[in-house]
Amino acid sequence: MRATAPKSFEAKHDTATRPEPRNWAAELEALDEALARGITDAEAEHVVPLDEAFRRLRDELGLEADDRRA
Repeated sequence: MRATAPKSFEAKHDTATRPEPRNWAAELEALDEALARGITDAEAEHVVPLDEAFRRLRDELGLEADDRRA
């Protein structure tokens, strides 16, 4: 008689339901590129203060100002 794995084990290790493996090298390369672009923008002073960025977003989305911040 052959032993069988419990159903919970089979569910966790079923290759048909596993997500695709992640390509960590490609993700890290994309992150490095995004960080480099951000640093380049900051060095070129292509930045906006955070309060101004949120104000613009609220205006664009038609949201009320956040009165909790003084």
